[in-house]
Amino acid sequence: MNIVIRDFIGKSLMEMIENNVNLKLLYKNRVNIPNDNNFLNGYFNDYPLEFSCAMLKPQKEWIPIFLHEYCHFKQWKEKSILWEDLKKIQNKLWKWIDHKIELDSEELREVISITINIELDCEKRVVKLIKKNKLNYINIEEYINSANTYIGFYHILEENRKWYIKAPYEFKKIRNTMPNVFLNNYDVLPVRSIDLVNKCCF
Repeated sequence: MNIVIRDFIGKSLMEMIENNVNLKLLYKNRVNIPNDNNFLNGYFNDYPLEFSCAMLKPQKEWIPIFLHEYCHFKQWKEKSILWEDLKKIQNKLWKWIDHKIELDSEELREVISITINIELDCEKRVVKLIKKNKLNYINIEEYINSANTYIGFYHILEENRKWYIKAPYEFKKIRNTMPNVFLNNYDVLPVRSIDLVNKCCF
């Protein structure tokens, strides 16, 4: 592992331990949030305080996931307004996906909008982190390309009410349909992107 990346990860883990975060670095392809059936590549929860990352992957795949979830931890630690917004809709998205609750179109739009805002802020934090700490192991344009693919997925989720089996950013052909700069608006996705996500991810 790149020594700069290794040192940064070590410091990040110590920071989370000092903030009483339970660490679950798992030698698995996917992890799942406690009391939930949907599998992810990683997550950060504030109740209970928990950080998890699936590490049965090549380093180039799990390190960006680690950084992303660490930035969610920073949102929580810094009491970001966006994180407080997220708490207002706590678990609504997952409950809706699992058909445990119903949301009208206005409620669903609010949940998706808040989720996209928190994720976009997180992705921008990752890019700043990479630049500030000279984590040159990670290509920023490629990272933003993957980030856009992930953020755009939430609009597809809004339409089909299904979580992915395999993440859209894990497919190069899907990433290639998205730009490598952050967008001001993610409401309109390339038709090709939508088609490929529906074909490959569920």
